[in-house]
Amino acid sequence: MSETHHKPAAGRADSSTFGEQAQMEQALLAESGVYDFNPLSMELRLTVVACATALRNRFDGLLAERGLNSNSFNLLANLRYSDTGRLNATEIAHRLVTKPRNVTPLLDRLESQEMVRRCPSPDDRRVSFIELTARGEAVLEELLPALFKTVDGATSELTDEEKQACIGALNSIRGGLAAEPAEILSQSTAKE
Repeated sequence: MSETHHKPAAGRADSSTFGEQAQMEQALLAESGVYDFNPLSMELRLTVVACATALRNRFDGLLAERGLNSNSFNLLANLRYSDTGRLNATEIAHRLVTKPRNVTPLLDRLESQEMVRRCPSPDDRRVSFIELTARGEAVLEELLPALFKTVDGATSELTDEEKQACIGALNSIRGGLAAEPAEILSQSTAKE
């Protein structure tokens, strides 16, 4: 079976770059006394990190064009897809996996951008509900297709079967990362 090399598209890293980086890292490991290491694992790590970084950079750029960051986008999306279309600060903090005090500056910024509004609770004057404004909804209407097209474009050369294989492989990696570091080290030494 012959090996084919594809010229990378503009802005894309050639996979041989990661192979060379992996070989260099393997040499560094060997200098440190670590010899039992698969360079393909290192190349995979570098490729996954490069893909995640490129995707995050693209998303961050799309968000920044609209005056948002990932936290403010997540807040807007959570409001849009909540059952009632509104949430209080504690509910938002829970959904964003943060503390309520961290939500306040985020809400202040989005409110100053006229993307959300605070509405007092009729039942408890200490509570305000946060709702999307028409401007916040319009920003999401414009932004969501751009985000989805970005992902679609990045994966357009993959078949559905290849996408499923990638999902399975990445989930296996996530499972491996869920293990405690001591557990991973004991598995590594047990193989020797």
